[in-house]
Amino acid sequence: MRKTFNNFSEFVQETVFEFGASHNERLRNLFATATSLHQGCGCTRKSRAIHCENEYIAIGTFIDENSINILKMKWPGHSIEFANEAKLFFVIDP
Repeated sequence: MRKTFNNFSEFVQETVFEFGASHNERLRNLFATATSLHQGCGCTRKSRAIHCENEYIAIGTFIDENSINILKMKWPGHSIEFANEAKLFFVIDP
């Protein structure tokens, strides 16, 4: 079985409860920025969204073992796939 996130928005929406207050600083910052995209100045919204997308794509370089275990507990027995623009870039095996 597979659980696939197709973009940072899907990832954030489905895991905000688990990672909104993460001890992993980059993960916590990704969630803080992504969940506040609708707020603030519209003139910086695109650059903030691009930042979120770039951090999401780099998640394999900073996600920690504890965060991986949280995902595995939420979707037991699933491969957890991270994709963007239909391109798979990171997989957590069950």
